[in-house]
Amino acid sequence: MPSDDFTIVIKAVKTPAGEHERRYNAPTINEVAILIVGEDCNSRDIVIRRRNGTIQRVSETHRSYDALQYPVLFWQGEDGYHFNIKMIEPEKPEEDVKKVSAMNYYAYRLMIRPDACNHILKCRLIFHQYLKITPDQIDEIILAEIPDSNIDPGFFEVISKNMVHGPCGTINKDSPYMKDGKCTKRYPKDMHTDSITGNDGYPQYRRRSIDNGEKSITVKVKNFDFEVDNRWIVPYSPLLSKTFKAHINFEYCNSVKSIKYIFKYVTKGSDMAVFGIEDANTPTDEIDRYKLGRYINSNEAAWRIFAFLIHECYPTVLHLAVHLENGQRVRLLYSEVPKFYTWNKSLKKFKPRKQGKPVEGHQNLYSSDALGSLYTVHFNNQECFYLRLLLVHVRGPTSFQDLRTVNGQVCETY
Repeated sequence: MPSDDFTIVIKAVKTPAGEHERRYNAPTINEVAILIVGEDCNSRDIVIRRRNGTIQRVSETHRSYDALQYPVLFWQGEDGYHFNIKMIEPEKPEEDVKKVSAMNYYAYRLMIRPDACNHILKCRLIFHQYLKITPDQIDEIILAEIPDSNIDPGFFEVISKNMVHGPCGTINKDSPYMKDGKCTKRYPKDMHTDSITGNDGYPQYRRRSIDNGEKSITVKVKNFDFEVDNRWIVPYSPLLSKTFKAHINFEYCNSVKSIKYIFKYVTKGSDMAVFGIEDANTPTDEIDRYKLGRYINSNEAAWRIFAFLIHECYPTVLHLAVHLENGQRVRLLYSEVPKFYTWNKSLKKFKPRKQGKPVEGHQNLYSSDALGSLYTVHFNNQECFYLRLLLVHVRGPTSFQDLRTVNGQVCETY
């Protein structure tokens, strides 16, 4: 029969090529931690076997989950977190009381209080394991729901005007978001009583239904009234939306996929537009009908007229050419040279900085915040590969021969 006894071994000596070795250090103390393979996390549901032999799956959001997963911590079988826990606010009527989020609940359970004994904090390793699984604070920062117009009418107007997607789909098949009969942005979204981790790099945000007391708005789509609920709301930051009163899509980045999405927008280039000029007296030429041009609005025009910064790179990074003698050049960055020296293009040599923070013990030498970031060299190009290793470890080499000199003896290769 297969065994349930497994051992996890962390090999700190196994470092992937091109990765910094200090990212893969072995733990120096005994501690409880989690290892996640890949970017996606599956649900943590548990399966129990009843006395009659049947199997039942218990969701991680079920009120009995904590007691079943950690019977030592909850030996009395008390309820854990669930979606229907309400905050205690005596000054408010019950229908206006907010529900407790997962973060609020676990923060309450883990809090140290005077004249009270919190036995969870005394369970050592089990407490550490229990602590690792508490949910994130997404719902405290990002919302995807229609605000209450009675509580904050100004905020309601901003969201209803700027943060409603489309609508598209069968109600509006001509929407620019439609492709092959489907919305490319995957709207309308599914309803969720709390935010959960998604499988595509984005969380599935809390979107509660009208049945749970949430709000809806009515919008005009092709002269027809269409009721929009939380499924159509683009995720937003309440702080940014209230400040700028504009469409600002605010997302939680929890994977490389979503971070790539952000950089795609930063580096996508200038706004462009396909436009056409029609003349009723001139026959239509499908080839010359449409033109492609750059789109510049008044804000961008003014920004460029005043020569405001379009982007900023801080600190300064200086590219340095490193190559073998009479060999192909390899673009590389040093981590220290740009901090104290600048490259003079006309003289093709480094010169000490004339401004910056004085370096103690060195007259007329100044340092800056400039940093270097090393490119990798493939191991197949062995001479350049080992030359790169020497350049980042050997201080003050005066020549290629100096780099090949070990204990006074000049080696033939690096």
